[in-house]
Order: sequence, then C-alpha cells, then structure tokens
Amino acid sequence: MVKSSSATVIRPMLCALAATVLLAACGRGDAQPTLTKADLVGTWIGPDGATMKFFADQTLIVSGLDFAPYFGPHNCESVYGSGTWQFLSPQGDSGISPTAYTTGNQIGLNFNSPISSLCDAEFTTWEINPPVGLCLDLDPDDPCTGTPLTKQS
Repeated sequence: MVKSSSATVIRPMLCALAATVLLAACGRGDAQPTLTKADLVGTWIGPDGATMKFFADQTLIVSGLDFAPYFGPHNCESVYGSGTWQFLSPQGDSGISPTAYTTGNQIGLNFNSPISSLCDAEFTTWEINPPVGLCLDLDPDDPCTGTPLTKQS
C-alpha cells in the first residue's frame, strides 16, 4: 500500500503544532504569583488611596480599606487600624503561628480592636501586567475581587 505524500507531510506538522500549543499553554505566567516575606513587606496602595503596610514582624497597618461593597452596608466601610498578617496554606488555611508559612499567594489579615473581627479578610496575589497586585479574596472562582493594590516602590 502506498501512502499519500500529503498525509506523510501533514501528520508530522499537526503533531508539531499540537506540541507547540501545549507548550505555549504551559509557559503562561502564573496569575497568582507566590510571594516571600521580602516581596510582601512594604506599602501597598490602591487607586482609591487605600493603603496596607506590611511589616517583617507580621504586623500591618491599614487605612482607607472599604469592604462595604463586599461585606454589606455599614460593615467595614472605612477600615483604619492595625493587626497581623500571615501567609495561608495553598488550601487557604492559617498556620499554627503567623510564621508557619514562609511564602504564599494568599494572605490572611487579622485586625486588632477597635476594628471588628468582622473585617478580617483574605487577600490573594494577582499578576497585573507585570507588577503583582493584592486583591480581596472572596470567591474561589474569581480570586481577584475589587481593585488590586500594588506595591509602592
């Protein structure tokens, strides 16, 4: 049986095209990059002027965060104050201590009084072409809720 010359040429081309497409899909940047403590420590600012200052001792100071659109009216409309932060596990769980996880793409915030624990929140990292941003993490199907904050240089 004699094979057609076009079939002999087309099959390897299709295989090469399929391999290229698969490799290109695997080569995409991570939408939720993993940060180290050094990456996170510093001041992160939102376009509305909200700030989160992360310190190496796992404390933070926030000002102007508005969670009311997500937590409901009269809940956490303007969050100012201090608290602690920690990286969460890949499943979103906190560790046995704030330093249990040394890297991550999910960050848990726990606020001190007088801020209500109702305002405790989780943020996730998000690639914003190219800087990394921090977004409120409320929906596992859409981990970047609201407007991301970006790190000030």
